[in-house]
Amino acid sequence: MRAMAKLAFTLLFFCGGCATAFVGDAHFPGGPSGCAKHCDQSGLAMDSFVYMGEYSSACVCKPKAGALASPSSPSAAAAGGASAGAAAGVVMAMREREREREREANNNMASMFH
Repeated sequence: MRAMAKLAFTLLFFCGGCATAFVGDAHFPGGPSGCAKHCDQSGLAMDSFVYMGEYSSACVCKPKAGALASPSSPSAAAAGGASAGAAAGVVMAMREREREREREANNNMASMFH
């Protein structure tokens, strides 16, 4: 039984070492006004601010008008918002996978001692 527990612990240790961990707040600090300030300080203009429910928010900046020859059509603005939404969705999915791994590891550890 002890050999089995040691093996399980070793496997969890090595498999769990590859997990990605996120630090910090999932929401952009300062909300939309913080986004606008951040973009301005970076020499950019705020393109969009995306809320992904209570889970996260994202800030999307774009070059200021005249800085680059980029289209300012509604489809270009939608593309900026879509990329922010996709990025937030990826972060949410990664966090959910991490929570699932932690639950599975906890369940495995608990079952070793019962």
